[in-house]
Amino acid sequence: MPVMFVEPGETVDVRQIEKIESALQASLPADYRKFLLTNGGSVPEPNELPDTPDVGVSLFFTVGDLLANKSDYSDRIPDGFLPIADLEGGNLLCISLNSKDFGTLYYWDHESEADEGETPGHENVEKISDTFSTFWNALRRLELEEDDDDDDSEVWVEPGFLKKE
Repeated sequence: MPVMFVEPGETVDVRQIEKIESALQASLPADYRKFLLTNGGSVPEPNELPDTPDVGVSLFFTVGDLLANKSDYSDRIPDGFLPIADLEGGNLLCISLNSKDFGTLYYWDHESEADEGETPGHENVEKISDTFSTFWNALRRLELEEDDDDDDSEVWVEPGFLKKE
């Protein structure tokens, strides 16, 4: 089922995107530009990318946040990558602005990032989609399973657990 937004994004116009592109000294992929114009800075409902563990978007960044996050992560993500969304668990969704893989989306894992002072490489990034459109169309609403057999109202505690020694 397609992902809906629980908090819609801000209204964005082409001039704002052009300012960002000018500051980045790079164009944004057309499909991502279109997404920003209609959904910039949106909070989606819980979601997942089928067959790709740990990829669930918690927030798509606003146009204003793109430059701030690019700066904040400049010494932590590979050159030419632009963080465009927060993923569950503190990771990032990045889009490549490099000519060799322009528009490709990557999962950036903060747990395996380069040590402070080291140049960030590609050891902690994983390609997850060739284009933003492909990614967006594959993203699915997270279907939470209800387990009617579990009764969470009782907990067993080891006798003597709270005794002082």
